[in-house]
Amino acid sequence: METLEGLRPETTEALPLRMSHHRVSTLLLRFVGILFLTVTALAYLWSR
Repeated sequence: METLEGLRPETTEALPLRMSHHRVSTLLLRFVGILFLTVTALAYLWSR
């Protein structure tokens, strides 16, 4: 029982951390990309 309890927290903590870091970086890239496109489009429309 001790080995199972000792292994469970390691696996449950390690995998979500990797997944959440991947999700955060993906969301950050999408946010920056959308923000850049929006600012570029607004600047183009404003300069016309």
